[in-house]
Amino acid sequence: MMINGGRWAWAVGLSVSLSASGGCSEEDPPPPDEPVPPVRHGLVTFEDLDPDPDVVEVNITASHDHEWELGTGMSVHALAYNGSNPGPLLEAKLGDRIVVHFKNDLKWPTTMHWHGLRVPAAMDGSMLVQDAVPPGGTFEYEFEARDVGLYWYHPHMHEAAQIDLGLYGPILIHAPGEPALALDQPLIFDDILLGDDGEIVGLDPHADEPHDTNPDEDATDRLGNLVLVNGRVLPEIPVTKGGWALFRLLNTSDARHLQVSLEGHEMMVVGLDGGFLPKPYAAESLLIGVGERYQVLVELTGEPGQSYSFVNTRYEEEDPFSTDPLELDSASAVTLVYGSGEEPRSERPVFPSEDAPDMGRGGEVAHTWELGDLFVDGEFYNSIDGQIWPNIPVQTYARNGDYTFEIKTSDDPHPFHLHGNSFQVVEVNGEPVDLRAWKDTVTVPPNTTIRIRAPLDNPGRWMYHCHILHHQEEGMMAELVVE
Repeated sequence: MMINGGRWAWAVGLSVSLSASGGCSEEDPPPPDEPVPPVRHGLVTFEDLDPDPDVVEVNITASHDHEWELGTGMSVHALAYNGSNPGPLLEAKLGDRIVVHFKNDLKWPTTMHWHGLRVPAAMDGSMLVQDAVPPGGTFEYEFEARDVGLYWYHPHMHEAAQIDLGLYGPILIHAPGEPALALDQPLIFDDILLGDDGEIVGLDPHADEPHDTNPDEDATDRLGNLVLVNGRVLPEIPVTKGGWALFRLLNTSDARHLQVSLEGHEMMVVGLDGGFLPKPYAAESLLIGVGERYQVLVELTGEPGQSYSFVNTRYEEEDPFSTDPLELDSASAVTLVYGSGEEPRSERPVFPSEDAPDMGRGGEVAHTWELGDLFVDGEFYNSIDGQIWPNIPVQTYARNGDYTFEIKTSDDPHPFHLHGNSFQVVEVNGEPVDLRAWKDTVTVPPNTTIRIRAPLDNPGRWMYHCHILHHQEEGMMAELVVE
C-alpha cells in the first residue's frame, strides 16, 4: 500500500478488481513503476480528478432510480451516491486537500455531512451552517484531511429516510508510516427493514418528498430485519494464512447497536474513531453504536478452506419500546474465507499513533447533558436536559480550552455525536478510562454517566445529538458554539 504521495483511483468489486480511470484490470496489469492498488472488497472507490498527489478531487451525485443489489438474488429500490451502495470510498492521506463537487439529482433537498472530520463549520453540512442543496442544485465542499482514521459521509437533512434508503459512504484517511498489510478492509455495517414485497418498509425512493420512516408508531427506534456489510448480505472476504489484516468497522444503522465478535481469531483494537491507539488492547467482542468506528488488527491463522465470520449478537440494552425483527439472537454478518497458499509469518505490525495527551479525569464539569424522554401534549419525544430541539439553550465556549463534560442516560442507550470536534472518554460511572483515543461518537449505555474531555479547537456552530436517527428527529439534538 502506498501512503505518502499515493493515490487511490480504483474501483473494486466484491472479490475482483474492476478498472477505472487511473487503475488497471487483471488483463492490463499496472506498469512496474506504478503502485499496486489495494483491494477493498465490496466497495468502489472514487476516481481522483486532480493529478496533484496532495489533492483529492471527486464528483459525487445523489440520485433516485437505483437498484440496490443486496446479494443472494435480492435487490430493492433505493437512493445512491454515484450509483453504488454504500457510496464510493473516499480515500486520502493526512494533510491532503479534499475537493468534492456535489450534485443533487434527488427530488428532495439534501446536504452532505462529513461525520467525524474536523472540517470548517461552513463545510459541515448541518442545517445550522448550510442551506439545503435543492433538487438539481450543486455545492462544492472543500476541506483538509486533519484526522487519521475511518469516517463517513451522509445527508444531514431527512436523515432517517435518506440514510435508510442508501445514502452513506466511507472515508479513509491514512497516517504517514502506516505498515503494509495483507489486507486493509473497511467493513461498513448497516441494517434495513424489508417488507413482504421485498422493498424497504415505509419508504418510497420515488416519492415527491421524504416521509415518516418508522412503520411502528409506538416504537422510538427503527430496527432492521437484515444486517448488511458493505451493502450486501453475508459477503465473503478472501484471505490467506500467515498475514495480518486490518479491519475498519463502522456502524451506519438507523438505530441498531452492534455487538461484534470474530470466530477463531483474536481482535486487537489498534484504533477507535480517529487515529491509532498508543496502547492497543485485545477484545473478545465490541459494542459499536451508530456512527462509531473501531480499527481492529487480526492475525490470519486459519487453514486453507476454512471460514470464520464476524458475528453480530443482539445487544440486550436496546430501547425497550422497540421490537427487534431479527430472527436470531446471534448471526454471521461477513465471512473470512481462507484460500490456498500461505504468507510468511511476521511480527505484529505497529501503527503510528498520534501523541494524544493524557487528559486525566478532568476538573470542574462545564456541563452535564442529560439524555432522556419527554411527553408534550401526549406526544413522546427524546430530549436533552428536559428540552427538545430547537428549544435547548445554545452553549458557548472559548476555542482551545480544556473542557470536561458529562453525558447521562436514563433507561435507553444513546450514541452521542459531536460535530466538528474530538474528545476523549476519561471516565465511565466514576471509573477511569485510560485509552488516550480521540472520538467523536460514544455509546452511552442505559443509566450510565460518561465523562469526556474536549479541547474544542475548531471554531463554529456545531450540532451535537443522538445518532439514532429517530431520536435526533424527535428532538434529541442541540447546538454548541466554539468562538
